[in-house]
Amino acid sequence: MSEIPDDFLSEEDLAWERTFFSLMMELKRSNSSRYEDLAGRLSVGGEEILELSTGTYKISVDNNGCAYSCREADGKNFQRLGWVKLTADPAERINAIKDALAECEARAQIDA
Repeated sequence: MSEIPDDFLSEEDLAWERTFFSLMMELKRSNSSRYEDLAGRLSVGGEEILELSTGTYKISVDNNGCAYSCREADGKNFQRLGWVKLTADPAERINAIKDALAECEARAQIDA
């Protein structure tokens, strides 16, 4: 596989990735306190429902990982959008959960 993204991603895909990752970084900066609080609560396990302007999202944490899901149009079920493996190290777990929160909110804004 080439190390040059232009070889396997279209300009549209590259633009989407730049927008997505820039938005993730901005959300991590602007929501750092909220993400820290949520990640701290969730690091031991559990789930939180996020009511965002673009819909209802669920962040779920267990011993293995952190998943985020979006409520489907029928309003009953959640569809998983992403998952990240978590380590046992508390600081690494919290950082990974904060990344998942930023990723969830970035996808919600971009996909709206």
